[in-house]
Amino acid sequence: MTDLCSYHPTQPAWWQCPNCVKFLCPKCIVHRKGGFTGNDDFFLCPKCNVPATQLDTANIIPPFWRRLHKCFAYPFSSVQSIGLIFGLALLSTLFAEVGFLGLIFRIIPWALMVKYAFEALRATAEGRFKPPPLTSQVLTDNLGIVFKQIALFIALGLLFVFFIAQLNPFFWILFGVCVIIGLPAMIIILAINDDLGQALNPVYFLGMAARIGWGYLLLFFFLMLLYSAPSALGYAVIRHMPEVTQLFFWLAANNYYTLVTYHLMGCVILQYHERLSYPVDFGTLLASVHPTAARNDAPAGQTPAAAHEAGLLNDLAPLIQEGDLDGAIALIRRETDLKINDLQLSERYANLLQMRHRDQELVDYAPRHLDLLVKAGEKDKAMALFEACMGKQGFSASATTLFKIGSWFNEQGNAKLAVHTFNLLTKAHPQDALIPKAYYRAAQILHEKLMNTDRAKKILTALISKYPDHEIANFAKTYLKGI
Repeated sequence: MTDLCSYHPTQPAWWQCPNCVKFLCPKCIVHRKGGFTGNDDFFLCPKCNVPATQLDTANIIPPFWRRLHKCFAYPFSSVQSIGLIFGLALLSTLFAEVGFLGLIFRIIPWALMVKYAFEALRATAEGRFKPPPLTSQVLTDNLGIVFKQIALFIALGLLFVFFIAQLNPFFWILFGVCVIIGLPAMIIILAINDDLGQALNPVYFLGMAARIGWGYLLLFFFLMLLYSAPSALGYAVIRHMPEVTQLFFWLAANNYYTLVTYHLMGCVILQYHERLSYPVDFGTLLASVHPTAARNDAPAGQTPAAAHEAGLLNDLAPLIQEGDLDGAIALIRRETDLKINDLQLSERYANLLQMRHRDQELVDYAPRHLDLLVKAGEKDKAMALFEACMGKQGFSASATTLFKIGSWFNEQGNAKLAVHTFNLLTKAHPQDALIPKAYYRAAQILHEKLMNTDRAKKILTALISKYPDHEIANFAKTYLKGI
């Protein structure tokens, strides 16, 4: 039975906290780097801040028989693998009628496809669910694995011809059954150990099948269906296509099902890796299944700091669900030193302060949050926060933010607050470059909306006198003459 995350009950758990015994998934675990090199992965309980215990892979990855639909979709998850499937089929088709030389050119595409399938098997067994990239290393390094597979079939044929064929027909049947049932295990051994001798040794391949258990028989059943699939597809569909295209599509179908078959065997290795003593790197698996939760590396176009702040939102969820709002506040302060650049995280912090009635802390933090709100164009939220903090001890904001909020108050018809905001700007930032514009804007509002022309004239006169060379001075002179 799968253990589910205590905070996300539809997600399988990857860890369990030894302290609070909560099950945790990648969305709620706290991931940190540390250790002697500073690059070791640590996964901490967000509530207890202690290292969480990693659960068995079987709890994380669904059994292979529940991933069959994903196995069939596997080749289509990469443009490169699709290109290889059809490209090699086309190459083989072009040389179909060219004698002995053509035979060689048909063997090469087959060998490349088998080599790529072996790489897909190994990648899957290591927890990577995307087809390998098409590189020279993937296609040509250790090409001997393909020849070992050929040697495997040749050795089985020679064994039958020179030994088994001399015995009673009962042994022919027994040999055939053992080979057919054991062949998937032989290929798996060849892939993970790269040892032809072990692949041919009944102790090894039958022992592997026994360790996997009933799952191996289920794998064998599915593989038999996959082996017969190209022929069935050829009979049902391909033979009805134009004759000139039939060979191409039949070869493409063979390439496709080869890749699916080896990927499926990789899924079996991953599922039963502990029984097979096959090492699986947990970080690789996590990066494959949950790439955004797996590493502290920033996505393309995102700085590491921004990625870290975005990840904090996941870390906060369990604390908030537990009702530990003070713990959530402390986590944000500890991890960001309140130098927050992510608007969503900043808003979460401001809301937590309001919920805990930590008013002075909200006033102290408000300037930074206002800057983020203004930058994002969040008019209503910025004006509401400004009104909530206005007049509180120690409250201020940047000149740019005050000028923008004052303009928004004016747009919404709140002339008094608009003038008050511009006045706050002039008092809090007397040397800022926006001061002349703030004077001019306040004078306009006083004259046109508040009918306080006398005060508007005084402000305009002071503006012209104090900033005679500023570009706004000429506008102020013209406006003053008009009122």
